[in-house]
Amino acid sequence: MKKLLLIFSLFLSILSFAQNTKSAIPQKKANQAPNQIPPKGTSNNQTQSLTTPLEHDTCLNKKFSIVFYVILDSAGLPGQASPPNLNMLLDTLNDRFKRICVTFMNCSTVYIPNYKFNIWDRNSTDTTVTNLYYTEKTINIYMVDSIKNNFATEAAGYSFGPPATMNGNSKDVIVLEKWQILIANSVIPLHHMGHFFGLYHTHDEINPALNTVPPTPAGVISKEFVDGSNCATHGDGLCDTEADPSSSGVLKDGKGHYYVKPLDNYMGFHSSACRFTQQQYNRMARIIMTRRLYLH
Repeated sequence: MKKLLLIFSLFLSILSFAQNTKSAIPQKKANQAPNQIPPKGTSNNQTQSLTTPLEHDTCLNKKFSIVFYVILDSAGLPGQASPPNLNMLLDTLNDRFKRICVTFMNCSTVYIPNYKFNIWDRNSTDTTVTNLYYTEKTINIYMVDSIKNNFATEAAGYSFGPPATMNGNSKDVIVLEKWQILIANSVIPLHHMGHFFGLYHTHDEINPALNTVPPTPAGVISKEFVDGSNCATHGDGLCDTEADPSSSGVLKDGKGHYYVKPLDNYMGFHSSACRFTQQQYNRMARIIMTRRLYLH
């Protein structure tokens, strides 16, 4: 009888030890997922939920090829768009986009001998040159001396935004004035690369037809309030970029709060710009995954 009790007691001890050991092993939570690129076929809404609200970077491990088209001057020289300066621009792009594991490489540099294209007319030269010199599924960057008939909302360059869908139509084109390569922080090239990957100006308005109460002051495009209470539906649609009136001078929004302009943001119009915000990186990552992934 004593032997049976001893055996039974030993059995209970072993069972209790096994249960305690199992409970001590960390169990993966049902909603815990690695930070990785969503699989092919993931819907836009699913991808947006993975990137837009994140408080950390999304690593894409994506490399983009750039073809530089340099318009030569009347002496047959590239001017400020020299090979060392183009490499310097690439270094800056790679430094600013490393947070989302995106890199850029110079696939090739093509020199266009017709110096008349150096005075680039957005209404005519763009179509003429891109019909002659263009590489499919790469980022085509055209380096010129100056641009005329550019939209009033842009300066020293422009780019075509992403297509509406992955299979949509869009010119993979950025046009830059050569001297902008030499400007500290490469503000203009980074500004237009931001547009290329779907960013708005900080002073833009994503819902112009949707009114706000109290109303926006006259002359201000963005309807975002300084307190950020409508940041997801107005302005650039991002909540970590400050409300931007764009206009000069000291201004108040409809609620009577003073604007504090985002002078350090690449998507504003300020020479002191030096950064993208977290949500701007997240938006670019989402656009790359859903609308620019076809690029080599």
